[in-house]
Amino acid sequence: MNDRRLIFTGFVTDIELKWLYQNARLSVYVSMDEGYGMPPLESLALGTPVVVSDIDVMRENLGIHATYADPTDVASIAQAMTYEASTELTQERIQSLRAHGSSLTWAQVVSSIRHAAEEFVND
Repeated sequence: MNDRRLIFTGFVTDIELKWLYQNARLSVYVSMDEGYGMPPLESLALGTPVVVSDIDVMRENLGIHATYADPTDVASIAQAMTYEASTELTQERIQSLRAHGSSLTWAQVVSSIRHAAEEFVND
């Protein structure tokens, strides 16, 4: 694929990652199963919209601040990407994304992971 609008990076440094998030129109994070999903939160913290898998952990962490797609359906992912790319990115929306992405502290992340691990062990 030779589409300059899509970038497949491979490994990047933290500095490069921050630059990519800040300069992207959107980021896409579709996985079948996810422990916590930090990349979408990082993207939001820098004001970049996200398209993510429609799975419980993403809905819990991102709520109304993401566009959801079925990770098993290419058409669903493409539709979500097209929708997000065509949605106006106002300063108000950027501020809302940043606020949500920055709202979680590391203590909250650790607590959430610990809670999930305890539930897994107890089941």
